[in-house]
Amino acid sequence: MFPHTKYYVKAYARNENGISYSKEKEITTSDYGSFTDSRDGRIYKWVEIGNQIWMAENLS
Repeated sequence: MFPHTKYYVKAYARNENGISYSKEKEITTSDYGSFTDSRDGRIYKWVEIGNQIWMAENLS
């Protein structure tokens, strides 16, 4: 999957009676990336959730 990309998904179940499908659902993946800490050169990951940007890992 790619960041900030719209996808359409559908679930299904199959048994001896046949196949049943759910309604189609639209999802958009979050944006993500990384930055380098200028103090020590370490690289940290971040993720965008809604309209906020969060660090994806703790500082070392």
